[in-house]
Amino acid sequence: MEYIRAITSFIVLAYLSGVSILAFVPAGLVEVPIQEIDNQFIVIMETQANLIPARDFVSKADKGQWVYNALTVTAERTQKDIRCWLDNNRICYKSYWIQNMILVYGDVSIRQELAMRSDVAMVVSNRHFQAIDPAERRMACEANAARGVEWNLHQIRADDVWNEFNVKGCNIIICDNDTGVDWDHPALIDQYRGWDGAIADHNYNWFDATGTSTSEPIDDHGHGTHTTGTIVGYDGGENQIGVAPEASWIGTKCMDADGGGTDEWFHDAFQWILAPTDTNDENPDPLKAPHVVNNSWGYAGGNDPVIEADILALVSAGIFIEVSSGNEGPGCQTLRSPADYENTFTTGASISGGLLAGFSSRGPSQLYPAITKPEVVAPGQNIRSSVPGGGYEGGWSGTSMAGPHTVGLVALIWSANPNLIGDLDTTRQLIQDTAVFSDVNECAGESRGIPNNVYGWGEIDCYAVVQEVYPPESAGMLMLSRAAYNCSDTISIVVKDSDIAGTGTLDVLATSTTETGTPETVVLSEDDAGVFRGTITTATGSPTPDGILQITENDQITIEYIDVDHGGTGPLTITRTAVVDCTAPVASNIIIDTLTSISAEISWDTNENSTTGILFGETTPLGDKIVMGRYNIEHSVVLGGLLECTDYLYAIEVMDEAGNMFIDDNAGQYYTFKTWRNIRAMDEPLNSDPEWETQGNWEFGVPQGNDGDPTSGTTGSNVYGYNLAGAYENNMPKYSLISPSYDLTTATRTTIGYSLWVGVGAYPDDQLGWDVSLDGGTTWIPLFDNSYFSGSMQMDFWIPIEVPLGDLIDGQADVSFRWTMGPTDDSEVFGGWNIDDIWMSYDTDCDLPTPTPAPTATPTFPLGVRIDVPEMAHPGEMFHVTGYLDNPDPVLSSVPVFFILDVYGEMWFWPGWKHFSPPDFVDIDYRIMDIPTGSSEVIVLAEFAWPDTGSGNISGLFFYGAMLNQQMSGLLGEMAAEQWGYSPG
Repeated sequence: MEYIRAITSFIVLAYLSGVSILAFVPAGLVEVPIQEIDNQFIVIMETQANLIPARDFVSKADKGQWVYNALTVTAERTQKDIRCWLDNNRICYKSYWIQNMILVYGDVSIRQELAMRSDVAMVVSNRHFQAIDPAERRMACEANAARGVEWNLHQIRADDVWNEFNVKGCNIIICDNDTGVDWDHPALIDQYRGWDGAIADHNYNWFDATGTSTSEPIDDHGHGTHTTGTIVGYDGGENQIGVAPEASWIGTKCMDADGGGTDEWFHDAFQWILAPTDTNDENPDPLKAPHVVNNSWGYAGGNDPVIEADILALVSAGIFIEVSSGNEGPGCQTLRSPADYENTFTTGASISGGLLAGFSSRGPSQLYPAITKPEVVAPGQNIRSSVPGGGYEGGWSGTSMAGPHTVGLVALIWSANPNLIGDLDTTRQLIQDTAVFSDVNECAGESRGIPNNVYGWGEIDCYAVVQEVYPPESAGMLMLSRAAYNCSDTISIVVKDSDIAGTGTLDVLATSTTETGTPETVVLSEDDAGVFRGTITTATGSPTPDGILQITENDQITIEYIDVDHGGTGPLTITRTAVVDCTAPVASNIIIDTLTSISAEISWDTNENSTTGILFGETTPLGDKIVMGRYNIEHSVVLGGLLECTDYLYAIEVMDEAGNMFIDDNAGQYYTFKTWRNIRAMDEPLNSDPEWETQGNWEFGVPQGNDGDPTSGTTGSNVYGYNLAGAYENNMPKYSLISPSYDLTTATRTTIGYSLWVGVGAYPDDQLGWDVSLDGGTTWIPLFDNSYFSGSMQMDFWIPIEVPLGDLIDGQADVSFRWTMGPTDDSEVFGGWNIDDIWMSYDTDCDLPTPTPAPTATPTFPLGVRIDVPEMAHPGEMFHVTGYLDNPDPVLSSVPVFFILDVYGEMWFWPGWKHFSPPDFVDIDYRIMDIPTGSSEVIVLAEFAWPDTGSGNISGLFFYGAMLNQQMSGLLGEMAAEQWGYSPG
């Protein structure tokens, strides 16, 4: 039932940030509006610097210096005339060179005059937008204790890189371009380039585009401190949170305390990144530029090239630019900008085990449809990292949390092999080639394969890529391709040793538990200076010195290399071992988790870590196949792009690390499923009047554009609205627009969508809402109202929403919706509701008839409040609290409703969970609600997994619920008091 609060929160987000509703907007449905800043615009010059020659420079330093010179010289030469004109007319402006452009502070007449100049390519507005998703922190846990290497670092094998190669990012500078950084956090201070262990120097190490704190780093949001921690964080003890804990960081603050940014701030930040300045923003020096930049933010909706030239300049300077893909999944073509740029390296989010997070935005790019995006994925759900104030928080989820892993990986690669610094093409290719692949085709029209627009090339693997690039040293290294081999296999062997570079060949010895007497000699060939490669095959049988290693089940394989001068310390015998596994894994618990009209989610288990795949099709032989390259015991695959009402056959393919494969085809009969049918239960583009029930001044027709109303619908002229001529009335009661009733008895995953344009005064003075009824209009359940908004609310754009309501209305026979306007007071008025393009769809079993049973009677309860609370909370178990407002009488208006959490006298008041300690009753919270006849459900606490608090048994906790009269002088009906507790067992 979490959808009720989700609907409101996303509408709030859409209104406040000026972007479309992030969780529910179908890709490409509407261009996302972003708020323009009055009397500020950017003049893009016709002449831009040619940066192509930068490719001819080898070192990053030379690239950066040349690019800086080319950009500044071009800007200085071509802006002289226009800057002279601005100076003569006493017009304020800011000159840029990262793009050849000028930010001008002027009115429309100045803008128009500048746009007419021949040396001006275009004039665009400076805009403000919500750059990071506020939902990323909503599931954050309380600060939790140190716990060593975090799971996300282990999943991408960063800790293996530290342990085997002693590579931790040393000598690499990263920049986190975000909300700022808590620079003296215990996990970050030692990695700050501006800290020498005693004195801080913020010159060239910190830049605040917002102007909040130009002298020293701060983070007034928390996002930047968290992302920086995932890149480099380590406190020297048990908080190992960063991929590259010996890399250094510098920071730019390009977003405010609310996660909002402007075009100006991002241009400022990127210009500083290419040539950092002192804290007075003077004396730029491109030699102090970072190696790699994290960008965990984006322009929602994508398809916005506003900073593409900035990115091109940075990339031309040899700076690796990583960008998070966005949190608008699971739809395709949902990337934010600049994640959809050709020259950025884009990261999506995976979860524990390597599957893609549902929220992770998919490709392809709207700007470049032919290229694959994202390039890779990395862990982005339930990530623990640093937060301002010296603490740590887990539970953060979003692609913002995924991108920093890729930034840390680049730091490891370039620290391991400095010859790759600034070589962006090779670095990108190495990361992609070593990623753990997932072969899917969830996006329509995409051929199955690697890469794809869901996982890209796959999840990053730090160990695989560093093993590949780590150069030979005097201390030799011996590496095997795998940790397990089967009974008829090929063992790939690599030795790296600079002392024997140029010798051409090298002998190593191979033995097994079966063949121990005389070792097999394996001749390795030198294919790079000091890098030797070779193979030996395995087979069962009696030990024989025949160039084949004889083995049996459960043997140990040993490869031995004698390094005659190991780093100048004399001879050392280096060994690597592997196990023999000749038994194929077994699949079990094969289940269809979710079936829709176009997809099927299938899960299964294996008895050992295995990669997995699924073969499927309508007929045999099965023609389609999806393969997941990560080794797991629990597996899940989504088959997308299926045909509705179609029978499919499938088989499960599993393979362990030793290469043993098994195909479970259900003893030759194959497993089967049949997709469902999608029914469009409601489809009202409002081209004509559907003649729904209307009350008051609700009407169908063309809005007149008065009092904040639109002048037309989204796809046509008509809308349903309250008073199409203008504002709603003062002192009006509640009036409704009511849909017909729909029979959803056979429905599954019902979704409703519509476009809305709303203007309303502050709650509770003026009220509007959206409700659903399960009994044909006798009682109503609230889905959304304006009580969650602070102050009045006036939209100047259409917002399309798409809301999954299946948990509430699937299986119901008498479902209707209403949009309400009122009651209102006698103060200011606004345009009220406007809605258009209303639709509802659901999936249903193709083989089931659609029954039409009579509506289910609604039980009656005495006036008052009931609360449903679990008796006991346990770690990891789902926990939620539901309230019921019971009213057997006619509708009660403007009722104060209270829900209170009582923890030994400390109280928190719903819905804002304001906290106070008695007897101070000043800071409390409640909601004013209309209570319809019947029983109304209220989500007090949305369902969540209870964390492990580390405490013992706790009892005597209470939730209270009550309705008061309008004067708040007495109870309405019965009060609820439910006791509960916590147990770790």
